[in-house]
Amino acid sequence: MKHLQIRAKIEKNIEVCPGIYRLTFINRKLAELSRPGQFLMVKVARTPAIEPVLRRPFSIHQVKDDRISILFKVIGRGTENLAKTIDEVDLIGPLGKGYQIPSRGHIALIGGGMGVAPLLFLGQCCRKLKQKGREILILLGARTVAEMPAAEDFRQLGLPLKTATDDGTAGYHGLITDLMEGNMAGGNWSVMTCGPQPMMNEVADQCFAQGWNCQVSLETTMACGMGACLGCAVQGKGRESYLHVCKDGPVFSADQVDW
Repeated sequence: MKHLQIRAKIEKNIEVCPGIYRLTFINRKLAELSRPGQFLMVKVARTPAIEPVLRRPFSIHQVKDDRISILFKVIGRGTENLAKTIDEVDLIGPLGKGYQIPSRGHIALIGGGMGVAPLLFLGQCCRKLKQKGREILILLGARTVAEMPAAEDFRQLGLPLKTATDDGTAGYHGLITDLMEGNMAGGNWSVMTCGPQPMMNEVADQCFAQGWNCQVSLETTMACGMGACLGCAVQGKGRESYLHVCKDGPVFSADQVDW
């Protein structure tokens, strides 16, 4: 699969929620190559020698014309540097296998916390299916409204959106998985999800029970993003089965994962 190694000019880098940033940069070729669910390996272009030298993986959050955005939370030195940069980023991508949009049936996008990041780009691509009579539903959850950074962007897609927070500060007071039964009754659904593993596990279980297809996007620590370091292995089905998130995923069918 074709990818680029480039330095891209930053258009804007804004804090959308406390400690959560949306960084947008410009590169037409990268925008043309990118698919929902793929990711980029990113670092600050001008990094001092004493700073972290390894790139960090980030889902492609949004693509508009020649502009690409990532959404990230500051959790360490690498993301602290990224939050402060205003000139350019050094990146490799797009990498990995993304979501496969089904050709028939209804579609539900279910995101939790920072797992909403890849689903906005996916929602952009699914939006046109609504014109063909297919239902597209978005369910977003977070611990609190301050950790739901992209809800307004999802609303602008013009698709049905339901939200839930653990503390009740936005939408339904409870877990986003509680909303699946009431909003997805009947019909042939395909579910695409990203978020904390317990949430995705519950989503997968509900899909298995209904006989629905479910795709999950896994997040792991990785150093290279291309399968060389083998540091992103997760347990697949079968005692000796392993999946490498960077090259086999990051998106998998839920029945491939040993939950």
